[in-house]
Amino acid sequence: MTLLCILTVYGCASYVHVSDIKSDPSKYQDKQVIVKGKVVESLGLPFMHKGMYQLDDGTDTIWVLSKNVPFRGEKITVKGTIKSAITVNDRTFGTVIVE
Repeated sequence: MTLLCILTVYGCASYVHVSDIKSDPSKYQDKQVIVKGKVVESLGLPFMHKGMYQLDDGTDTIWVLSKNVPFRGEKITVKGTIKSAITVNDRTFGTVIVE
């Protein structure tokens, strides 16, 4: 029973708050993070087979660059790498997660 409890605690993913990422982006730059929240905005990029969506985890929002764009209102978990200054279609996004 004790082994099961230990595996449960250490086997769970460690989520990062978006506010932590945005308050110190250099700490997370090029590092993989897991964030969970609700999709509040989505943006498809025709002919690029990619899209972006904005995720709100209750502490702040962040844009996610992805091949699959979820619907607005979905609650999801995102695993990706933090990047800064991504430009898409002449629009620059400060700090984003690249899935």
